[in-house]
Amino acid sequence: MKKPNVSVIMPAHNAAAYIGQAIRSILDQSFSAWELLIIDDASTDDTSRLVKTYQKKDDRIRLFSVSKNLGPSAARNLGIKHARGAYLAILDSDDLAHPLRLEKEYLYLQSHKDATLVAGSYDYIDESGRVLWKKQFPKEKVLTLEEAQQDCQILHSSVMFRKDAKLLYDVRLRQAEDLDIYLQILNRGKKIVILPDLFAHYRIHIDALSSKKRSEQLILGKHVLARYFSPSSLLARGPLSIQEKEPKNVQFIKRKLSILYESDLPKSEYRSQFRVGVKEEGLLAFRRELIYYIASYFPDSFKTKVKFIFRIR
Repeated sequence: MKKPNVSVIMPAHNAAAYIGQAIRSILDQSFSAWELLIIDDASTDDTSRLVKTYQKKDDRIRLFSVSKNLGPSAARNLGIKHARGAYLAILDSDDLAHPLRLEKEYLYLQSHKDATLVAGSYDYIDESGRVLWKKQFPKEKVLTLEEAQQDCQILHSSVMFRKDAKLLYDVRLRQAEDLDIYLQILNRGKKIVILPDLFAHYRIHIDALSSKKRSEQLILGKHVLARYFSPSSLLARGPLSIQEKEPKNVQFIKRKLSILYESDLPKSEYRSQFRVGVKEEGLLAFRRELIYYIASYFPDSFKTKVKFIFRIR
């Protein structure tokens, strides 16, 4: 197989329902100098079998299977490691690429050497593929650091970036890892460009609309932003400050609690998660967090003082 110009990276975990459509959207591209790297992230359904049927028909499709679930960040990093193209395009296993996407993004990056990443407009589709609404960017624009902080509306399944930018995903993040990538680029003083062209169709699932999912996205998004804009805050330090000697479940709960404490979510969310943690692991595991639990019942001025006096490890 001839060396590709573009490597499309597609993590997949139990994606049998939609991955065939995602693969076909790459096969239907007007641009042919691509390879598709699919990382089967310990699926227990027919994902691997389905991918192999397409692989037999087109040797540009490469399958990498892992026995332990890595999460999307680590799975994409594995794809990046094996990618042979100079440009990396991301497509999730349930989304679809517009037929002209790879061609337009490739030509743009080829002719605009100052751009590190390019993205575009996209549709929201339901589980049957029906278009629900559109996100149309009216004209070409350069994403600023301030815009990324306030409201980053880039769809990750629409992006292509340079491999020589040496970007990697934070494997600790199972959500908001895309925002972290954009902030890595902008923090280096590099350029992200959003084009008005339609590049992708983003599939909305029922479970993605749940309050739990939205809360997790909000929490991790705020954590990522805090790491870049308020690195000394509890919100930024929480997920990074857990001692490895603690059980993994305790680490996870402490990370979530530290983020919840400074988020805009009601403090009842913090108290509820604290009670879950104590029930599962015992009060001794969360003796420092107990201080914040008590403080959450008091006015904000008191809670602000508490977070400077004490620190969640």
